[in-house]
Amino acid sequence: MKRLICLLLTCVLILSLLTACAQETDTRVNPISFYYKNREVTFGTEIGVVYPLAVDLDDRNIAISELISRYLEGPDEVFLECPFPPGTKLVECTWADGLLSMVLTDDFKSLSSLDTTIAMACLTLTMTQVGGVDSVWVETEDGTFSYSDVPLRAEDFPLFVQADDSSETAVKLYFADASDRYLLLESRTVQLQEQENVPLAVLEELLNGPSGANMSSVLPDGTRALDAQIADGICFVDFSSAFFGNRPKTA
Repeated sequence: MKRLICLLLTCVLILSLLTACAQETDTRVNPISFYYKNREVTFGTEIGVVYPLAVDLDDRNIAISELISRYLEGPDEVFLECPFPPGTKLVECTWADGLLSMVLTDDFKSLSSLDTTIAMACLTLTMTQVGGVDSVWVETEDGTFSYSDVPLRAEDFPLFVQADDSSETAVKLYFADASDRYLLLESRTVQLQEQENVPLAVLEELLNGPSGANMSSVLPDGTRALDAQIADGICFVDFSSAFFGNRPKTA
């Protein structure tokens, strides 16, 4: 009888410990992925310069302004960094009809064109996870900067692009704005023949220039793409001599 009681007590103790462990491993209240800039980019893998960090907001009713402020504080992981300049803060935000509009401090303007694109990709991919947020608009406190002429959606920054039809490939091309200060996105669908060199076809589209009047080409005049091959996750491009001979003063 004593052995039976001891056995029952042991089973109860084990079940209690298992229940406690299960509760400890499932305590996240409001999980979300904060997208940050990856310091350790490894080409040829699924993890690139934009990296999702799983966090718990702890509060299901957290205000959108507090969420943004927490995001701008940056990550704790050493291999990640906040894509926004140190000191960047949220001034104000409004949220209506699926559009989240944000005003950031003027620190945001200090980023280069490439870093601005990375920052906007991280911010858009993060905030569009919030239910009811379909697109994002950002401008600076002094009203002199906005990244795009239209609000940005998560699909504007695809981590992977795969067309449904093997003869078509969806591509995202980046061109300069009219003042050559920022990068603007243009989406196209490219028709490809079987076994065609996809990187070379994309480069040809880039060399054809933008279709929008508010955009300008980013590659030097007269540049031709002679070849493009991918090896070990790196794309090796062979340009004509005009790529160097006609390059602008600001590369």
